[in-house]
Amino acid sequence: MEVGETVEARDRHLVYFLDYAEAGERDYFGPREIERFNDFELEQDNFRAALQWGLESDPESALRLVGALANFWLRRGYITEAQQWLQPSLERVASLPDAGPEVEHRRKQARAKALLGIGTMYISQGLNHQALEAFADSEQIFRELGDNLLLSYTVGMQVLPANLSGDYDLGKRKFTEAMDLAGGNNLTISMVSGVMGNYELFVRQDLDAARAATLISVRHAQATGYQWAIQMANTALGRISAFENEWEEARRYFLSAQAGFQMMGDRFFANVARSEQAHLERRMGDLVTALILYHQCLPIWREVGQKAAVAHEIECIAFIARAHGQPEKAACLLGAAQAQREAINAKMHPYEQSEYDSEVELLKLQLPAASLEAAWAAGRSLDVDQSIALALSD
Repeated sequence: MEVGETVEARDRHLVYFLDYAEAGERDYFGPREIERFNDFELEQDNFRAALQWGLESDPESALRLVGALANFWLRRGYITEAQQWLQPSLERVASLPDAGPEVEHRRKQARAKALLGIGTMYISQGLNHQALEAFADSEQIFRELGDNLLLSYTVGMQVLPANLSGDYDLGKRKFTEAMDLAGGNNLTISMVSGVMGNYELFVRQDLDAARAATLISVRHAQATGYQWAIQMANTALGRISAFENEWEEARRYFLSAQAGFQMMGDRFFANVARSEQAHLERRMGDLVTALILYHQCLPIWREVGQKAAVAHEIECIAFIARAHGQPEKAACLLGAAQAQREAINAKMHPYEQSEYDSEVELLKLQLPAASLEAAWAAGRSLDVDQSIALALSD
């Protein structure tokens, strides 16, 4: 094959898989999501080849392709790979010379979608401030384009990182704004209602408000037929049941959510539900089962880059170590987790902070101050992999 023919073939390949990915986007938030993602899974090598060629010869098409694939990458746990494509695609398009209005409009759409994708990846890694910045940039572009559907979704996506970073006023503002923009869009209403249900539960600890918001989320999720949203609602209902000490009901919700996410091939959110079950078992006093579950969860969080979850799971394993009469190990793990949280500015929500403070006070009763300080400092000197290895040790 001549060089010209090779270029033409790769151009056709890029066009074909860009069209294929963009056509598949309409199935992302509905009952055909699993089927579509399974199809995309089979074409991963083709997508990679198309992206590599696009970065070399047609950055705009590459950017459109990463925007179309972002949700697939997130759901199937390809977060590190996604970021390897998303940022270079944005940078390459930003370096292109200005073009006519039609081309610039298309580039803006692609940029806004890619930024939305990057924001979701940042959330999945616990990088909430970076997520807010990406979403704010995406929101501005969607406003300029007059795309109210994606605007409402982008505004709604800011509620979670705002709350997770402790900026609850911003979270409330974005919630109200997203609901106003949503109109009758079930997806946006389900998403932001579910996030606010978690806020009411973990921050305000208002069970009635949490349940009301979560049930709104459930109703609108069911209206979409979107299994992912339904399983997210099940996870939220499990958290509420756990707060009410309805342990068996909570476990049923978490196990149902795990099974649902696993059926979708969604390793990330299956691990969310598994983590919730681990917390439940620990609070019920079944420390052996909890530890087994944490040992399953922690490597996955490390693999997908969820740094805040890594820190929190290490803290929870530290609580179990203290209860098992290993105060030095507990202090070392808490020091390691503290350093990791500081590195990414990941704050605890009030419920986590209350439990953490209680555990530290119990640890102080088990360990002399000098020993506690030394073990804590030793933990702070560990890198992430060393911290995980300690947490997973017998």
